[in-house]
Amino acid sequence: MKKKKLNTILAFAHNQPGVLYKLLSLIRKKRYNVETITVGHTHVEGISRMTISFSHGEGNKIEQIVRQIDKITEIPKTEDVTYANVINRELVLLKVKASPQDRVHVTATTQIFGGKVIYVASGHMIVEITGKQENITGAIKMFEEFGIVGVARTGATVMYREEEDMGLDRIVLPGSPGRKGTGLHHR
Repeated sequence: MKKKKLNTILAFAHNQPGVLYKLLSLIRKKRYNVETITVGHTHVEGISRMTISFSHGEGNKIEQIVRQIDKITEIPKTEDVTYANVINRELVLLKVKASPQDRVHVTATTQIFGGKVIYVASGHMIVEITGKQENITGAIKMFEEFGIVGVARTGATVMYREEEDMGLDRIVLPGSPGRKGTGLHHR
């Protein structure tokens, strides 16, 4: 089976209702399939960081999608980080069948992937592993020999390896002093 090439976009958005819907609607209209999305607060109050990984749709117009996302006023900063110098990580929780005899093997397999056991029950264990998406996929395949009862993956999140100036400190939020009532800033 051929591995899908995923594109990854990093977007910073005003933390308000409807922003995620606008972003996903735009990607859907371009017939791309969102594979993972993670959203969380940043160190700047009122700004959320979104990492969106998606597979190719019709054509290969990533630059066009980034330009169109940039037009969404609630998303003042967007970058295609598919080939950027970033750390890309994902977290997975795996609920794995584990008899008392299997616990040592499940624990050893977890440690091979740099993970840890976070819960032990009479017939299963829950393990946590963080790593590159391809390593998470590999870990899941390894745990299939024990029997997987449940999988919860967070999706990718990225951060530049070097200092990044995303301009977050210069974003003017709606209702704050700055350009009158627009919530816009110069890019």
